[in-house]
Amino acid sequence: MKKLETIKIQNFKIFNEEVTIPVEGKHILAWGVNGSGKSSLYWALYTFLQCNTKSVDEAKKYFNKGDESLHNIHATEGLESFLKLGFKEPGSEEETLDLSLTQNDTTSDYVGYINSGSEFITHRLLLNFYNYRHSQKIDLFPVFFRDIFPYFNTSKGTNVRALYKTIEENLNNETKSNLDKWAKEFNDGLEDLIQPIKRGDATKFYNDNLAYKREEIDIKILFPQKLKIERSKPNRRLINPTISLSAKLKANGAEEKNSLLSDIDELLKIIGSIQKTMKAILRNS
Repeated sequence: MKKLETIKIQNFKIFNEEVTIPVEGKHILAWGVNGSGKSSLYWALYTFLQCNTKSVDEAKKYFNKGDESLHNIHATEGLESFLKLGFKEPGSEEETLDLSLTQNDTTSDYVGYINSGSEFITHRLLLNFYNYRHSQKIDLFPVFFRDIFPYFNTSKGTNVRALYKTIEENLNNETKSNLDKWAKEFNDGLEDLIQPIKRGDATKFYNDNLAYKREEIDIKILFPQKLKIERSKPNRRLINPTISLSAKLKANGAEEKNSLLSDIDELLKIIGSIQKTMKAILRNS
């Protein structure tokens, strides 16, 4: 199996001139003072792998000089911005995959395979889980749409997020029967996706691996509102589904309400348990 050997970064976030970071062993601990490049290294890997789920044109926005550019603002004018990952199998030459304005190797099946096994927890994802009132259940649909749907297909082989966009873009120019058919495929695919969490896979992973002092919790996920289309042409509107999350601490044999989702350490562990469950589905599909 190929192993990541080198990470090369130039004119990307804090990195100005080309930097080559060797990857030795199975684990990397990145440490340093503020501004030394820890987050930029993280975002370099995150951007490279996430671009596997984007179109070539979407990926270019990170290397164009626009609002979403990730260029180093102090870089020399005209200095190319790029990310390069070097992979090597035992006994073979290193193979370099590039991501830049003019080159995009992230569309390969191999990068997709690596991305499907990655476990990125970004500040944005964490805040999306965290941003709710304590008296309410959190709605995970926006999180699923951006961070999970790109990796999953329905039973008919249609990408879940692409299917949603097809419905959205054709809301007022497609027949109602076709829209209803697509909505049903979307809802069935979403139900299949969250089924492992509903049956307790995320709860089991948490309690087997992350429970503090054997204090078990129960992670529940519900799908109370399905995707649906309301009204008639030309005023149709799309009603998004709701994906509700709750987590309760089991104490003395009884479930007790607990502010687990407002505790940052517990929240990280719950997110990790959900991600592990989701990625297990993808790897087994």
